[in-house]
Amino acid sequence: MQLIEGDAIQLIKKLSRIIEQEAMLVIYHTHVANQIPIELRHKLIEQLKEISMGRPLYHCYNNLFDTKLHQDFIDQGTIISIRTMLRPDGHARWFEWSNS
Repeated sequence: MQLIEGDAIQLIKKLSRIIEQEAMLVIYHTHVANQIPIELRHKLIEQLKEISMGRPLYHCYNNLFDTKLHQDFIDQGTIISIRTMLRPDGHARWFEWSNS
């Protein structure tokens, strides 16, 4: 594992290019997005859509626009919700699945 210091929103497109194309790209973050200004949250989503024009990716997150835990698949700029987990515990001890 390699840790990289910096602003993830500024670095994400560059970093997505250095990961092997054969590998599935997964962007994962929890309990941090609520500290990002709303305009930068939208910028993150737009960057993920741009990245997906060259390669599909998964985006797993919570606290971006709500408290639910999401797994989305993004390909060619289209976001497909794979699953949503309701009410995740803040320390991953439990969560509830959504039926939708």
